[in-house]
This record gives sequence, C-alpha cells and structure tokens, in this order.
Amino acid sequence: MVEIFPELLLRGSVNQDVLERADMIRERGMQGICLVGMGGSSIAGEVSRALLQGETEIPVISVRDYRLPQAVNREWTVLVVSYSGNTEETLSAFDDARRRGAEIFAVTTGGRLAELVHQDEIIRLSSGLQPRAALPHMFSLEYTLLRRLTGLPEVDLSDVAAHLKRAREAWRDGKPISPQSITSALIDKIPLFVGWRHLAPVAYRAKCQVNENAKAPALYSEIPEFDHNEIEASGRYSASRIVPIFLRSHLEDERVALRIRATTEVMREEGADIVEIPSLGHDSLTETLAAILFCDEVSVDLADRLGVDATIVRRIERLKRILAGEG
Repeated sequence: MVEIFPELLLRGSVNQDVLERADMIRERGMQGICLVGMGGSSIAGEVSRALLQGETEIPVISVRDYRLPQAVNREWTVLVVSYSGNTEETLSAFDDARRRGAEIFAVTTGGRLAELVHQDEIIRLSSGLQPRAALPHMFSLEYTLLRRLTGLPEVDLSDVAAHLKRAREAWRDGKPISPQSITSALIDKIPLFVGWRHLAPVAYRAKCQVNENAKAPALYSEIPEFDHNEIEASGRYSASRIVPIFLRSHLEDERVALRIRATTEVMREEGADIVEIPSLGHDSLTETLAAILFCDEVSVDLADRLGVDATIVRRIERLKRILAGEG
C-alpha cells in the first residue's frame, strides 16, 4: 500500500455537483472551515490545513473530538472525513454540525455517514484500503475541495506524483538518504520526529505510522515550540533511548535555519544522537508529500525488522469492541 502512494494521489476525483456547491458557498462567503476526522482519516486534513495557512485568509481549523468548537456556526463550512463512514466521534461531530446549520461536506467510502448526506455533499473514496494507507487518496480529494472553497487555483497532482516516484528511486539508492538508514538508527530506540510549519503534521504522521505499523512508541514535536519544552529534557534522551529526527525544509528562512542549527548543537552537547532528513521536494507540497512517503517507508521497514504485521491493528479493534459493548 505504501508502494502505490504516488498512484493513490491520482485515484478518483471530486464530482461536479460538489465543486459547484463549493463555488456557491465561496461566493456567498463563510467565516471559516472546520475539518473533522480521527486517526488515519484526520491526517489529510492536518496536512491540507498546514499547506493552506500561507495561502488563504479564511481560517481553517481541525477537530478530533465528538463536538465542534462553539465558534462553528451556520456561517462555517465543515468537512467531515471518515474512511469507513462509521467512526463514532466523527458521526457525533457531524450531527453537531448539522444541528448548528453549518454547510457540510463528507469524504467517505460509505457507511452511516454516506446515508446522512446528499449527492452534492459527498466525496466517495475507494474502498479496501487501510485508512492510514489511504492518506494520498484522501488528501488529493480533500485538498482539491479546500482549494476550490478558498478560491485558490488548482494544482497538478500528476506532476507531484511523478516527483514522488523520482525522489523514491533516488533515496532507495541512498541519495540523499535512505529510509533504511533511518530505520537502522531506530532499532530499540524511540524516535522523536520534529517538523517546522508544513512539516509539523508530517512529524505527527510519522509518529502515528511508527505506532500503528511498527507497534512501537514514538513522539513528535515542532519547531519553534520544541525549543521551549523538549530541548530541556535532551540531557536524558540518550539514557531514555530517544532519537530526535528533524525533518528539514529548503524553505526555512535564515532565522529558522539558525534556530535548528542552534537546537541540534545544544542537544549534541547533552549527548543526544541527532538524525536529519533533508528536504525531498522543491516546494511545500512536494516536500510535504515526499517526506510523508519517506517516513511511511521507514515505519514499514521498522515493522519488518521488528517482525510485526504492519496491517493488523488488533488493539484498536479490541477497543472498538469494548466501546460497542461487545466485551
């Protein structure tokens, strides 16, 4: 599933009814956009939100809960994402949005959510994928809709997919770095992924992928917030088997680049082993998606080395059974 990441980026499209409704909402005006989702169904929204922050004046927030923030009202647009269409928290937030009279779009394969929306409110996903593996598929559709809602020009994702294929071939040859070299540094260690701006949700995604695919603990943070908290604990990183992994961007301005150099210098003085993943793209979009794909490969390789099945999430399934009253 990770192998077909670039192809999934091009799978499906947003139907014309949805796009026309998005145009109508944009022309009428809205106070903000609220993205709702859980787990693998939420990360596409987090990535989209980070990419849009520098391009639109419309506030875009994300929610991973049963209820929406009180500020969300009929002047807002709510984008509800649930791969299965049956996610408990997401359905609750959907009901909350409907009660408040907000405009709603749903991204799903079906389930209960599909039964609750109209034709011009739903974007259908391909079924049969793990929700976390469906990220590029969900992202492409969600990002397309969000750009339409905010009046931003369309992007050619076929060019992005082609870049991902070229970048993957290069890093599999160790240029500029290979996923396997990162995995080697993580055996019996706890990765702490750190990202800046559009790479902050990538750091979060990487943590989640190590958790779900490799069944291993992982952490994440972001710059510059990292320098106000986690850095103070770096003297115990080595003893605690924590390996900081910085996701670098060629878009870093001079101040941010200096901050990261200073951060890693302080941490090395404290005995921490630092790993850096260099920029893998030429703009924020390709850099983000290439970093996600790279870290996905790290998580799967780590799962292989630890001898675990990356596709099984038995603890999550067990939790769902308990919540459903099935014991």
